[in-house]
Amino acid sequence: MVDPIPNPSLPSTQDIVSASGLQPLSDQDFRAIRDLIYEKSGITLSDSKKQLVTSRLARRLRVRGLASYREYYELVTRRDPQGEELREMLNAITTNKTDFFREKHHFDFMVSTFFPQCLERAKTTGEKRLRIWSAGCSTGEEPYTLAMTFLSAFPQGGQWTLELLATDLDTQVLERAQGGIYPEEAIAPVSDDLQRRYFRRGTGANAGKVRVSDALRQLITFRQLNFVEHPWWVKGPFDLILCRNVMIYFNQDTQRTIVENFAQRLRPDGYLFIGHSETLNGLNHLFEPLRGTIYRRRILGEPETCTTASAPPAPAQRPAVGRGEAGPVPAAARSTPERPGLASRPASAAAPAQSRPRSNEADARSLPKVNVIIGGVRASREPVILRTVLGSCICACIYDPVAKIGGINHFMLPDGLDERTMPTRFGVNAMEVLINEVLKLGGDRRRMQAKAFGAAHVLSDVGLSPDVPRKNAKFIKEFLQAEGIPLVSSRLGGSAPVEVVFTTDTARAMVRALGDAVARDLAREEKSHDLEIKKQLVLPQQSSVELF
Repeated sequence: MVDPIPNPSLPSTQDIVSASGLQPLSDQDFRAIRDLIYEKSGITLSDSKKQLVTSRLARRLRVRGLASYREYYELVTRRDPQGEELREMLNAITTNKTDFFREKHHFDFMVSTFFPQCLERAKTTGEKRLRIWSAGCSTGEEPYTLAMTFLSAFPQGGQWTLELLATDLDTQVLERAQGGIYPEEAIAPVSDDLQRRYFRRGTGANAGKVRVSDALRQLITFRQLNFVEHPWWVKGPFDLILCRNVMIYFNQDTQRTIVENFAQRLRPDGYLFIGHSETLNGLNHLFEPLRGTIYRRRILGEPETCTTASAPPAPAQRPAVGRGEAGPVPAAARSTPERPGLASRPASAAAPAQSRPRSNEADARSLPKVNVIIGGVRASREPVILRTVLGSCICACIYDPVAKIGGINHFMLPDGLDERTMPTRFGVNAMEVLINEVLKLGGDRRRMQAKAFGAAHVLSDVGLSPDVPRKNAKFIKEFLQAEGIPLVSSRLGGSAPVEVVFTTDTARAMVRALGDAVARDLAREEKSHDLEIKKQLVLPQQSSVELF
């Protein structure tokens, strides 16, 4: 007997917008807002991001008491002399997903190579100061990880100092970063020893939260920086700059300008770390590619022949989303007249298919099994069986058949008006987070394929709109088409809920129809979640907890 998994479904964003008294976002107004965002931040948005823009800005319309996106556009462009609402708009559009010790190989390189080089340099110069810049720090996990790595490598008695600058476009995430308060599960990647040394656990009303210690907080200066506003106020030279999974939001011209600004602010032989889906193709005169996404600033006049051989530039392609890497609203990578394509990591960066053993039909039953519930996103480089149960919701399977990396999500609707609480319940976010996870594990964007399941008609008996499954099926097809990811197989529609079992390395998906009892359970669950989300549309935002 299969235990049903909660699977909520809701009316679409357009339905809720209409019910809230907001006029739907027209194509003309979307283009105007998209161009404004590009002008003010450099962030590029494809046509497939219209639903995301609708949902992200709907709350700002409600706050401002406006009924249409045209009115909001006029407010930002004509009646916002101090730029306050412009900042709120950019904050709403950007998505911030990051982790402690994300892309761990960068921090391993710091310990094995970067820090020893600094120690050797100090023997000659006597300089015992490091300057590091986290450019695109999001909610702070990256700079706090840098601070922990530094303190672990340089004992306090060594008289070394760290000047750590952390910048971001989004002023709201900077406030969260400065506060240093995180859910307890966020520090899972941090070792037990570092957790004990640098985090304080909350009690009472703050149970389930942790706060970064003052020893880390005092090392970091948080400031706002918009990459397209010149000149930058940031002064070099830095020993190391990290700008990971940020440049994917910009077109190639903006990317080049950003990298050239980094080069001007790095000391000779300084290092630049970029994201797993990014590359510096065409900038070898400034940086020498070392390994992975680690680059060394060339000394003035150094010939390019010293560089490590690298693959030719990859064709333009759709980049990963979010800072991390889950996200914001990344740029479209397909070339258009006004939106040049983005460079992305070549296929050679993916893990070789033969680098680890693979499962087969005989041993698949012994693989780890993971249930993915509503709002869940799971991907793996190792063979894993992922399972979920669907009613009107959608499960998308994304995989790279060469690197044998795959994953699934489980979302209930294309989008929602308020995505701050578990945003991956909504398809726009769930799809981009899943794509980003597969890229982070070594998948190649150009090879990605998809399978899709769900969108069963199980809601009519409990009084919910029968259009929900139809809209879900339409969304997943249109999203994949817009992103250039082939949908190689699907089972969408029908009247019965299904169980989906997906094996990540073989991309084999087994689908089994479930009975009427499961359908009724799922429908009841979806109705309860429908009421829950509707309540969230009128509840005031809770104040953040500060005391620990």
